[in-house]
Amino acid sequence: MNLVQAKEDNRELLLKAGIFHDLDEKTLSFLSSKLTLNKFYPESAIYEKGSPSTGLYILTQGIVDLYSISPNGKRVVFSSLKPISTFGEIGFLDGKPRETEAIAQTVVETLVLKRADYIDLMDTIGPLSWFNIMYMLCQSNRTLLHNIETLTLSGPKGRIIRKLLELSSKRVRGRDSFNIQISHEKLGSMLDLTRESVSKILADLEERDLITKSRGSILVKTVAGLQLYLGEVGDD
Repeated sequence: MNLVQAKEDNRELLLKAGIFHDLDEKTLSFLSSKLTLNKFYPESAIYEKGSPSTGLYILTQGIVDLYSISPNGKRVVFSSLKPISTFGEIGFLDGKPRETEAIAQTVVETLVLKRADYIDLMDTIGPLSWFNIMYMLCQSNRTLLHNIETLTLSGPKGRIIRKLLELSSKRVRGRDSFNIQISHEKLGSMLDLTRESVSKILADLEERDLITKSRGSILVKTVAGLQLYLGEVGDD
């Protein structure tokens, strides 16, 4: 692939990521030329807690987990990201060391925008573009904070139902069902729960005809019904 084509592909990825969609062509062209491609293999660290925050990542291929280590030594996953997601926003904004860890679950490719290159650009973009970028970065951080709140304030059943509802939010508009590709073990790691606890709670939800379990996936049969049941369960 030649440099011109690579730059054009990078521009399209910036637009798909959403954060940069309001920028003018000159600014998009500048950012596209500054993106660097990184490749990671399964279970390799993209960054670790406490490492320098040098840039913003745009996930173009694979799955990335953002996590922390609990006091008992377990990996607690806050978010599992798929293309085209951005991550590393907090450090990108304030320049302080990383607060979480990011690890590749599959073969992963990312584009990285260095914080130094973005700072160089700040004087040239208009206030509306700057506001929109900040807004999108803050929305991403709100999602991460919501996931942390779910972990700390809800009981096991509430955590699982909230996570299933969150994952079901990606369903086709107007549909009340959604098939989630996730194992019991992975769901447990995202919520700091044992596989046994997850299996027990999912069995209860299946008995209530809210979900159907199968190997490596969970079919949410009725999102509306699951929402109603969450109202009954609360944070238990």
